[in-house]
Amino acid sequence: MPGDVITIGKNFGCTTGLAAFVGVPGKTGGHAHWTHQIAIDLDGKEIACFCDGEWFKSQGVFVPCGHTHSVEPGRQVNLFFDKSVNWIDEIFGGKLDTACARVLDRDTLLGIQSCFFHSTDVRTGVALFANAFELRTQTEENPIEQKRWETVMNKVKALSASPAETDQDTYKQLGALFAL
Repeated sequence: MPGDVITIGKNFGCTTGLAAFVGVPGKTGGHAHWTHQIAIDLDGKEIACFCDGEWFKSQGVFVPCGHTHSVEPGRQVNLFFDKSVNWIDEIFGGKLDTACARVLDRDTLLGIQSCFFHSTDVRTGVALFANAFELRTQTEENPIEQKRWETVMNKVKALSASPAETDQDTYKQLGALFAL
């Protein structure tokens, strides 16, 4: 299991290579991230994601890093992970076409749900996902991504040290860590 899973409130967890927002409304207008993003609806409904001039509608969607997109609001799990991970290619059957978003297949959806959906707290969900997909190992192989994650982890640690109750402003600050 990876170390250093830091949580803020009951809806955010982060470790090197992965950040997860669970049930937190995210930015809905056009925006982009330096990380890849996976969004999955917590209630089994469809997520509508607009990316590269196209709508992608499914219970789970993948948005590659650097692509401006918008996601309609809903109760979701949003995962952010760096582009150095190579397992994402395997999910989509070979070399990943990062030209646009993708709908998640059922096996990928179920795999992610098994980490976050079964009354698991966010700390455990992040640890399970990061371990299952070997995120820490992959991130450590890329010095640029490692440096970005060190910066993220330091900022998350500073925010987690604040005794204030987690509010929307805190989640906005956390989300901004992944924005381009």
